Amino acid sequence: MIIVEGLHPLYTERLRSLIDFKIFVDPSRSVKRLWKVRRDVGERGYNPEQVKAEILQREPDYKLYIDVQKIYAEIVVKVQDSRFHPSLLDTEPKPELYSVRLIQQMLEHPVPEVDLAIDLSKILRTSEHEFSIEFQRDDYYGKKVGIMTIDGEIHQSMIAELEKKLGDTLGTYAVISDRREEYVNAIGVSQLILTWSCLEKLQHLMGYRR
Repeated sequence: MIIVEGLHPLYTERLRSLIDFKIFVDPSRSVKRLWKVRRDVGERGYNPEQVKAEILQREPDYKLYIDVQKIYAEIVVKVQDSRFHPSLLDTEPKPELYSVRLIQQMLEHPVPEVDLAIDLSKILRTSEHEFSIEFQRDDYYGKKVGIMTIDGEIHQSMIAELEKKLGDTLGTYAVISDRREEYVNAIGVSQLILTWSCLEKLQHLMGYRR
């Protein structure tokens, strides 16, 4: 498997024809600025004002040459600020929360079933963290898509079946989500779903070529 990562992997028709599975990560403006300031100031030692000025300077080019590439992706991953906020009564620091929207082109080939089990009774009794999962169908740049939106933090037990299925397929459990944490945020859940989607596409292509 070859992974192509960067700003322009979907920009030309030639490049797109060579990529079997296309993913476009599309953070909101506020999230993108937060991540860039944190990296450039915290890790690279830049001045915060310089980083913010550079972001504004590059935005027109981003809209012209990068943002447009998402229309060719099979999955668009939109990362936004969470609508859940820490309670004023909380005394311990909370991890950053995000809302992740997976916009996935409807598949035209059959795939194995996988369960994303949700025990509502257990959630009502024991869950101490807020979360939401929504799903809808829509059109996205002329394509039929399914849109799953995940927000907040989900208990590990809710994704155990998906983890097991991935582990069985990959032949290992070492790369699945971090079991040291009782809860998984929306980005972690989305990574599992994206991994499963990638494996589905890989299995389809290998079966087709045989």
